[in-house]
Amino acid sequence: MRRPPMGRQRRSAALAPRWAHCHVRVSIVIREHHRDIRSAADVGRRRAPVATAVCEHPAMTAAPRPRSDLDLAALLARTMFTSDLAGRMIAINERPPLRRPPRAFVAWTPRGAIVRVRDDVPAAVAARLQAMIAAEPVHATLPRVPHCLAAVQAALAEHAPVSAAAGEAEAGPEYRFPGADEPSPPLPALDASAELAAVTEASSHVFARWLPAWCADAEIGLPTAAVIVDGHAVAVCATVRLPGEAVCAGVETHAAFRGRGYAAAATAAWARAVRERDLVPLYGTSWTNLASQRVAAKLGLIPYCGSLSLE
Repeated sequence: MRRPPMGRQRRSAALAPRWAHCHVRVSIVIREHHRDIRSAADVGRRRAPVATAVCEHPAMTAAPRPRSDLDLAALLARTMFTSDLAGRMIAINERPPLRRPPRAFVAWTPRGAIVRVRDDVPAAVAARLQAMIAAEPVHATLPRVPHCLAAVQAALAEHAPVSAAAGEAEAGPEYRFPGADEPSPPLPALDASAELAAVTEASSHVFARWLPAWCADAEIGLPTAAVIVDGHAVAVCATVRLPGEAVCAGVETHAAFRGRGYAAAATAAWARAVRERDLVPLYGTSWTNLASQRVAAKLGLIPYCGSLSLE
């Protein structure tokens, strides 16, 4: 990413951004003791607080959990990048202008790993990388970096120098949302001054004051959820990879409004909207982005792999 601000939080400072991609069905609800979610166009017309407004948990409207963790890692790669017919990456899968992908993308689970290479990586190097990944040992838990990372970097270096920044600092966990048969913790209610809203092109002006960089994301028509305070968005979770089977979350909370649970609330609302479109929501961050990892913990998200881009 590495990631937009908070989650694929990928676009601001406290949580290094990562533009990327994003899963399920349970019979539980969370209760918010103030307002229900509505369109950002309605935020100026305040309604009387509701004693107990019922709001579905993200897993409530989930699609069936897809396949194994390794399958999800492959889905992540397809969501993050556009590839040619040979499966070689040609672009980052985001709104224009398109950017070139990293030379290699590695995703690993405790029981295996995958690698994808850019279209200019020599075939011999690509084949060696595939062999290294195929030999990745089984782990009891998710390692912070794959066992074969040093060998992968050395092989890539034969093609061109590898960025010195690559390593644990740039790697991070990838999360799925809980399935119908898995517990999901209730979210705390927002404070009385805040409300959740779905943001569209028509209401993207709510980002202008505190989060102006996110206006363009709302304008492309993909799920975008925000926490609104005094008519302005102060936290957002938006779709930062164009959809195929899945999409990725990009999350940011303005510095003046952090620590209030707004990022988790926006991410929960975004995941519901994604599932309503029969897409899989994915969430990822870096090992150093502790704020984003706390959001994942609040939502009960489940790590299924680690990922790392190598340039």
